[in-house]
Amino acid sequence: MRGTKIAMLSEGVGYGASSLAGIAGLGLAAAASHTPNGEILMPAALVALTHAPMLLLLGHLSARPHQIVLRGTLVVLVLGLLLFCGDLAVRAVGMPRLFPGAAPLGGIVLMIGWGGVALAGLARLRAPRANTDPIRLNRED
Repeated sequence: MRGTKIAMLSEGVGYGASSLAGIAGLGLAAAASHTPNGEILMPAALVALTHAPMLLLLGHLSARPHQIVLRGTLVVLVLGLLLFCGDLAVRAVGMPRLFPGAAPLGGIVLMIGWGGVALAGLARLRAPRANTDPIRLNRED
C-alpha cells in the first residue's frame, strides 16, 4: 500500500511540475518580449519549456514499481528549475537574487538531474526482463 501512495505522489508531482513549468515557460517568454529587462527571462523560459515534457514523462514512469532513481531525478530536476528560473525571474523584476550563485547552481542541479536520467537508463539495461519478444514467444526452440 505504501508503494502505491509513493507512486501516486511521484506521478502527481511530475504532472503538476510539468504543467507549472509549461505555464511558467510561456509566461516568461511573453514577459521577455514585453518588458524592458526581458532578455534575462528568455533563458529561463527556454529551460522551463524544454524541461516540462521531461517532468511529465518522469512523473509517468516513476509511478511504476521500483523506480527510486527516477523519483529522485524528478525531485532534482524540479529543484534545479526552481533555482535557475526563479533566480533569473526575480532579477528581471529588480528584486535581489535568491542568493549568490543561485542560477548557476540551478543549472548544475539540472545537469545532475539529467545524469539521473542516464543512470536510470543504465539501471534499466542491467535489470532482468521477461522475454516479451513476440517473435520468440511464437517459436518453440
